[in-house]
Parts: sequence; C-alpha cells; structure tokens
Amino acid sequence: MSIRFDSVVVGPIETNCYVAWDSDTLDAAIIDPGGDEDRILAAIDRAQASAGGGQLNVAWVLLTHGHFDHTFSTGSILSRFPARTAMQGSDLDLLDDGLEIASLYYDMTDYVSFQPSDLVQDGQVIQLGRSEIEVIHTPGHSKGSVCYMTDAGLFCGDTVFAGTIGRTDFPEGSYSQIIESIRGRIAVLDDSTPLMPGHGVSTTVGQERTQNPFF
Repeated sequence: MSIRFDSVVVGPIETNCYVAWDSDTLDAAIIDPGGDEDRILAAIDRAQASAGGGQLNVAWVLLTHGHFDHTFSTGSILSRFPARTAMQGSDLDLLDDGLEIASLYYDMTDYVSFQPSDLVQDGQVIQLGRSEIEVIHTPGHSKGSVCYMTDAGLFCGDTVFAGTIGRTDFPEGSYSQIIESIRGRIAVLDDSTPLMPGHGVSTTVGQERTQNPFF
C-alpha cells in the first residue's frame, strides 16, 4: 500500500486523530486534529520513526466534519506546518457555532481560529504525494460529513462506528441521511475494506455487515 498511518486518541471526547502519509514521498495528512496538539506532534514523530526516520511533510489537514472535537487543534497545527485544509462547505458554520459548547470541555486559550483552504466535494480526489485520497460525502451526522477513501482503507469520521453509527440528534443531523449514506456509500464497498472511525476501534465493512444493525 502507498498510504500508511498511525493514530492517537486526543481531546476530552477521545477522538481518533490519524497521521497518514505516502510511503514513497512522505507527504502527510493529519485527519481530525481534535485536541492535544502535543500528542499529535508526538504521533508525527512516531510516524517519522516508522517511516525510516525521514522527515514527514505535513501537506494536508483533512477534516471529516466540523464538530469541535474533530477540529479543535487545526489552527495550532496549521501554525506549525504550511498545510492545506480540506473540509466540506456545508459544515463551515459549525466551526464558530460550536465554540461555546467546546468551552465546556477545552481550555479555550489553546484554540487558534482557522478557515479551511479547500472546500471539497463528493468525488474530489486529493493528491497526497503519489497517493490519491477520494472524498466521499456522507451527510447524516452533520450536513458536511465526509469520508476519505485511501488504499489503506476508509477514514469515516463519525458516520459509522464498530457496531453502531454516529449521532443524528444534533440540529444539523439526519437519521434518514446517515442511513442512506451508510447503505449507499459504505456498505457497497468490499468486505475487506478497513474502516477507521472518529471514535472507538477500527473495523471492516464485512464485520459491520454482520454485526451492525444499521447496515
């Protein structure tokens, strides 16, 4: 596989943040930096060690959606690396609207405001070194929820978890949409496809087909 990745659990809501990189060029993406910048930087260092000690070039921050527990450390990461930021435009309002709730969980003196450089659309391909990452729009948990398909598997944010699905009781959530997204965009993938969710353990499409009642 061209894409390799490591993960770290960050923030008070225990979000999975992923460091993914192209094994040929060492161009890297940080997926959902939801807090604990120091832990994310340590994960980058671990990734560099597993990549043979070469320097990773953090070229992208990829956001699966706009909730604060997936975006909180984006601004501080961008202050360290000259990276582009990908996000689906339907979730833009969540970046500011969620700050009041975020203040109940985070030390807001750590927050650095940001705006994404790239508003991505369904089917768009992001180039990471020699690897391609496909954007799959999966609304339901939020209007702008997306998954990122790589040759290492699907980074699926809060759309689907092992044995269950993301919440849809937020104002921008929709149960009917998330079921349509899962059954029309994720369940159609090959059973061997790894699923790397925004919280909890990784799984596969095949495992979810047999154990997840929402598939």
